Amino acid sequence: MFRNFKLVPNIIFGRGCFAQLDEIVEKQRDNKDSWVVFVMDDVFKGKDLEKKLPLHEKDMLLLRHTFVIENEDKSEKTITSTLTDYGIPHGDSSMARTVSLPLGIGVKLMAEGKIDLTGVQIPIKKEIYGPVLNGLEQLNIKMIEKTIN
Repeated sequence: MFRNFKLVPNIIFGRGCFAQLDEIVEKQRDNKDSWVVFVMDDVFKGKDLEKKLPLHEKDMLLLRHTFVIENEDKSEKTITSTLTDYGIPHGDSSMARTVSLPLGIGVKLMAEGKIDLTGVQIPIKKEIYGPVLNGLEQLNIKMIEKTIN
C-alpha cells in the first residue's frame, strides 16, 4: 500500500483513536512550545473530526516602541523597547494578563498602603508606575530596550 509506513512512528485507527492523538504528538515534540500543524481536507471542516484534534491555544502579544533621538551634534540613535508576552494555554490570554495585572498590582499596592494618593490617578507618577512595573517584571512581563546606532 504505502511504502513510507516504516517512517511513520505511530499509526492510530479505529473508534476513539483521536483520544490518543495528543499523547502521541506530545512525544514527538522537541519541547512543549513546538508547533504541530494539522492539515485537514475541507470535507471535514466544521465536522466532528475537526473538534477532536488536540489543539493547544497559545497567543502572543508583541508591543514595540521605536524612538529616534537626535543628539546636540545632530547625530542620531535609535532605541527600541519591546514587550513580548505569551498567554497561558487554557488559562489567561496575554491581552488579559497585560491589561488586568497592572490594575491588580496597583490595587494591591494601595491596599498595602504603599501608594498614598487620593482620587483618580493616572500612572504617570513614579510612585505608581515604578512599583507596578516592578510587580510586572516579577511576573516576567517587561520591556527589553536595545540601542541601535
